[in-house]
Amino acid sequence: KNQDFDYALKAENTQSNWDVSIERSADSLNDGDTAVAQFRLSGAAAQAEVGLRSASGKFFGVLIQPNNGKPEARLRYDAGAGLQTGAVLIDRDHFQLDRWYVIKLSLDQDDGFKVRLWRLDDPTSSGEGSLGGFAAETWRFRQRVNQGVLWLDDYFEGVLYRETETRYAAITQYDT
Repeated sequence: KNQDFDYALKAENTQSNWDVSIERSADSLNDGDTAVAQFRLSGAAAQAEVGLRSASGKFFGVLIQPNNGKPEARLRYDAGAGLQTGAVLIDRDHFQLDRWYVIKLSLDQDDGFKVRLWRLDDPTSSGEGSLGGFAAETWRFRQRVNQGVLWLDDYFEGVLYRETETRYAAITQYDT
């Protein structure tokens, strides 16, 4: 049992490699589907990869790794030319180890794949990215860890019919 919520799946790797992973046993996602998961990364030198892997070995998701001693989250993908690291989603001044994050990964052949990442207890610490160029095929959720502990709590997948985002601005009002 982890200390924050209920029971969660723990993947621990003390080695400097990507040999420890958690993934679905079968490809279950297609164009139009979305996967959502909660994860937490621990360990001073920890790295994690959280995202979707295709039947042919392609990848779309997030890479968390240290940058000058502090972790940052970046877009990570392989559309057929090998693993690439893309734009920063949450920079090293805002990403925190030992905190729960939510990742939402959407497959859209027409408008590009999309990833949204936010800290569970502070959604203002967030980032998003998108990328096109993936061929139509089936996908599965995968997360793996390098030199650390990676927790997986809630996970669900399916068709996201509607999404609404509400942002509130802080306004100070005085009673006179």
